[in-house]
Amino acid sequence: MASNSHDVFEDISSHRILSVPGVDRLFGGKLILFFCCRLPPSNEIDHTRMLQYMKYTLDKHVEEDYTLVIFQHGLTWRNSPSFRWLAQAYNELERKYKKNLKRLYIVHPSFLVRIAVALFKPFISSKFYHKIHYIQYIKDLQHICWVDTLQIPEEVRRYDRKEMLNQGKIVPDTTRVPNSWQSRSSGSYPDDIPPTQQFGVSLQFLKDNNNGDPIPRVMKETIAYIRENGLTVEGVFRRSPNARMVKVIQKQYDLGEHVDFDEYMDIRIPCLILKMFFKELPEPILSNDLYPHILSIYDIPDENIRVEICRHLISEKIPDDNYLVLDYLMKLLLEVVQHSDKNKMSASNIAVVFGPNLVWSPGQTVSLEAPRAITVFITTLLMHYHDIFVREIFNANSVNVDHKFLGEDV
Repeated sequence: MASNSHDVFEDISSHRILSVPGVDRLFGGKLILFFCCRLPPSNEIDHTRMLQYMKYTLDKHVEEDYTLVIFQHGLTWRNSPSFRWLAQAYNELERKYKKNLKRLYIVHPSFLVRIAVALFKPFISSKFYHKIHYIQYIKDLQHICWVDTLQIPEEVRRYDRKEMLNQGKIVPDTTRVPNSWQSRSSGSYPDDIPPTQQFGVSLQFLKDNNNGDPIPRVMKETIAYIRENGLTVEGVFRRSPNARMVKVIQKQYDLGEHVDFDEYMDIRIPCLILKMFFKELPEPILSNDLYPHILSIYDIPDENIRVEICRHLISEKIPDDNYLVLDYLMKLLLEVVQHSDKNKMSASNIAVVFGPNLVWSPGQTVSLEAPRAITVFITTLLMHYHDIFVREIFNANSVNVDHKFLGEDV
């Protein structure tokens, strides 16, 4: 399963200009970072090849929604691409690159960059132009990602701290995970966290406040709604709804309020709510311990061996509650795959969309190969569900829930 196609651009990739650290918390799509400080001098790099490399990298992610963050610090007259190259890049990027781009953030924008963007405005569509947003400090990215876990070049962080000092801002300690997040990971929660909280808390917290049932309310309700209304919708789980509306519904769930998805008439909302539930768990449902083993699956060409390793990891290595929650989700995803002739969501398509919400790097930047490995792993789980999910756990609270469709036709 391993591929050496990335080696074709080794002269470009070795500069580590692009990074894919995970998923945008706001929109749910891939998060792609571009570091200008790592651009070599213009006379030492072929910008045409760099554009080809960018398209090659983006091709793995732009079929779904994605967010691009450009760290502008380090862009000088020596390494900046020409205005002509920028125009060429915009024209060569096909519609899919532009359409599925949710936001383009420019961090630490200089006055000259702002002028350049303004001059570039007549050459681009107004819709694309309004996707461009300026970010003054790294901490202002907190709404879309855990900035503490991003492996941002140290010179960019130094510049950020210097700018904050110059402006009289308080410099946060961005080398550590916030205390509130640490406490959630350890199982201890602030007093102001209500027992109805659904997002950002551990499975143990959810179970303790759900009469011992490990399947959280938000999972049961979103899955039930998707099963009833979304199985045949083309691209279900693929598109992102209005982010503000999603935040409103998340808050309703956290406060224990009633949520009626019929009011919104948009199947994308419960789909993203479900994805966000998994993405905001303090630890991925597949646990941090399994991360290196999951990545290793990618290098195993024999499918039978991959299935056996997956069975061992899923049925023997993850905690019981994690297993029950993952199994509950997989049953829905299997049903979605069953209707792929209508919804166009094959097992691999589901894996691409849902994988980053189930597996992510424990505090490290994700390599460009990791998303492919995660996709292979989740695809294997779906394609060989009955061979992998073989653990027997009796859950009195959920024993009668949603088993009817697990027939021979799955």
